[in-house]
Amino acid sequence: MNQACPPPPTQWISILSLLVALLAVFVGPLITLRLGRKHIELSRRIAIKQIVGPIRQAWINDLRDRLAEVLHVSMTCWNRMAATGADETEDKDYHRLQELGYQIELRINPAETDHRALVNDVRQMISAVARGIGAADDFGVAHERATELGQKIFKAEWNRVKEEIERP
Repeated sequence: MNQACPPPPTQWISILSLLVALLAVFVGPLITLRLGRKHIELSRRIAIKQIVGPIRQAWINDLRDRLAEVLHVSMTCWNRMAATGADETEDKDYHRLQELGYQIELRINPAETDHRALVNDVRQMISAVARGIGAADDFGVAHERATELGQKIFKAEWNRVKEEIERP
């Protein structure tokens, strides 16, 4: 009986080297691809935390400033009209109110119901100031609703920013 001799150790080394090379050629790129995808996702999350979050917060602050100013200027005009018994406000104040109304309108998201309602309340408030003392009920209601909606919107947007920052 003729028994087959095992290959010499140098031949085994050659076969193992070939297997390792094949693994490196086929498995290496798969591992690199998987790590690349994880790196891209991590980079996206970092960008959201470092870029999108602060931009959204700046937008919230800017909208808050504009809303605070329109509430203040309208209340100042209203109080002045009530104190003097005048039925109209000064042109410069009314023009400032209109400008602030447009600035708010351009800063909101028209797809959001609360945002559209805020613009509507701001417009009603400005209109009441233009109509004078006879529109006292309309002014008061619109002023109060605009304040409440602003608070609600700012809270919701802050929660959105916080969620983006805290998301793992």
